[in-house]
Amino acid sequence: PITVVRLIQTYRGLPVYGTELVVSLADGAVVYAQFMVKDATSDGSAGPAIDDAAALGHARGYLRAKEMRDLRVDRVWWVGDAARLAWRIVGQPDSLDGAHWELLVDALDGRVLRAENLDSHANGTGLVFDPDPLSSAQAAYG
Repeated sequence: PITVVRLIQTYRGLPVYGTELVVSLADGAVVYAQFMVKDATSDGSAGPAIDDAAALGHARGYLRAKEMRDLRVDRVWWVGDAARLAWRIVGQPDSLDGAHWELLVDALDGRVLRAENLDSHANGTGLVFDPDPLSSAQAAYG
């Protein structure tokens, strides 16, 4: 059997958005490894200037939504030009037909740094592999 281990980079106790280390193991040996690491070092030691409720207000304003359901709100580091504290907000705005959105709101000034519709819409057929076709076949990548 193949074991998949996933790790997320953290800085000062918070996850760094968009980073992950994935290692696939078979019989104690690494058969696949992939990673995305970012320089999240920051001289900004201050905490967030806006709280989660204010960040949610900025997210609702961006999406023109009165309410959001199925909410998940947590703090992360966002690495763009520099590392910044951000609020990661995932939920369903009432204004967009039930689509699930993920937004990153700057924890210092409330700007929306990133917004993505997480819903996928497609017509067609295909094959699904768990975890992926090469690991399932125990074949090497590359």
